[in-house]
Amino acid sequence: MLRTPLMNMEVLVSRPYEEGDIYIQQTDVRRTSVPEVDERIRKNLENLETEIAEARTRGLQVVLYDSPISTVRKIEENGGRLLIETGLTGYKELLGIRPADEVLKKFVRKEYVINTSTLGTVVELADDKIPITTRQDYMMGILTNSLGLEMPVYHLPSGFVNPSDSSDPRIAVRRHILKDLFNVTDGRHFEVKANKLLGAVYSPTADEVYFCFNTKLHERSTELTPRGKLYFVDNTRSGIREFIGNPPEGLDILYEGLSALLLHLTHNWGENEIEKIGKLH
Repeated sequence: MLRTPLMNMEVLVSRPYEEGDIYIQQTDVRRTSVPEVDERIRKNLENLETEIAEARTRGLQVVLYDSPISTVRKIEENGGRLLIETGLTGYKELLGIRPADEVLKKFVRKEYVINTSTLGTVVELADDKIPITTRQDYMMGILTNSLGLEMPVYHLPSGFVNPSDSSDPRIAVRRHILKDLFNVTDGRHFEVKANKLLGAVYSPTADEVYFCFNTKLHERSTELTPRGKLYFVDNTRSGIREFIGNPPEGLDILYEGLSALLLHLTHNWGENEIEKIGKLH
């Protein structure tokens, strides 16, 4: 059955993404339904019937998203996927999941391919609608540090969760409560806005969380509530340089993995600030 962008995310994520899915290239994200735009979307979907029917004869699935498809600009096949370029403006971003990202089969709202030459990506997840017991499926991959410890790596602009089977609500650290939970402010002592959080890494071995921001945080933000402990990390494009403050003993095992995540983020976003948050209580 054709998945239209008018369906909500709960319907959309009723199955994992599969090999051969059709992905939509879009430029605009709409959170609420607008009748005039919805009608435009329906008309454009009708114009896609020929291409979709032809794709289905080749066994491809059609997956359309809950964002507007108001203008169909171009349809092409690329790397075994049918890409439908759409959008209200000329700013275009490629939507899809690369074959290497099989761990992101579930619950992905969209993926921006920031640099097609290196395939650097940042993934936004529909975290509000996902059962907490299945959130371990969010991980983008596994990093192994110099001590041989494996760490899941997440790119979660929409939130962060500890990959645990526990239903304890304390394991969820959501970006929209970051200020209340950790009293994090930037250099001007303003609240760090939700869209400044770019990603997070969790180590089940050390039970530590690292958040990555695209704004420099103020050192006074280390004055936290008892729920956690935060450490800043200075960085350059070549990787992490030094901690600000003294991290507690035993936490340097995440250093190399953090560098890998930071290099990934800096390659696509420019310099980012990383803060380190201790075990949640």
